Amino acid sequence: MWNWIGPGIREANLAQLNDFQVSLFRIRAGTTVPAHTHARQEFTLLLEGGFTEGDTHFGKGDVSLADDTVTHSHLIDRAGPCLCLTARNGRMKLTGPFLQLLNPVIRL
Repeated sequence: MWNWIGPGIREANLAQLNDFQVSLFRIRAGTTVPAHTHARQEFTLLLEGGFTEGDTHFGKGDVSLADDTVTHSHLIDRAGPCLCLTARNGRMKLTGPFLQLLNPVIRL
């Protein structure tokens, strides 16, 4: 079941493995995922589509790794939607000046 996360962003929770939440994310083409960091670790495998993170482009089959030392944002390719498999063992923390006010209520 797909859950609404934000404009153009849907998540399907698949499993809880030890302390890792495994999910699928489906993100609409051209969407910008807001700047954020992670309380612990996040591993993302791109299954379809692609995104740009800073100066790096990730495409099908690429893996993105992030933790509390990385602040990043993703710009999803305009050619089509992005489908990602993620495993994370800590909450996401928004870092933008206004969006960080949502951190106490977001569940990611």
